Amino acid sequence: MDTNVVIGFFDTTLPPAGQRFILGLEPAISVITQIELFSSPHSSAVELASLTQFVQATTVFNLIDEAIVQQTIAVRLQKKIKTPDAIIAGTALAHGLTLLTRNVADFRQIAGLVVVNPFEL
Repeated sequence: MDTNVVIGFFDTTLPPAGQRFILGLEPAISVITQIELFSSPHSSAVELASLTQFVQATTVFNLIDEAIVQQTIAVRLQKKIKTPDAIIAGTALAHGLTLLTRNVADFRQIAGLVVVNPFEL
């Protein structure tokens, strides 16, 4: 899950079909998403507590191992993309996961990457 999907889930901007879709999954995030989730200086104590519970119940790929490194390099060689987004894509590719994101255009045309926008379900 990309950061924008997690935020959409919690602030209820994700449409009902997307909410149901997310609830049917075993969520997984990259360490990059975890960092981004907790980097907003505007988060309230309640929001941070909810995010903490979510992260504790989620698979967090918090090690950037050699498989993720190689996939990230391959992604950056294919497409001009920011390093954090490349790591998120590389993590999904290395673990055979579908990437859930609202920013489909950021990840379009990355070979082998399956992308779903739960905001459009």
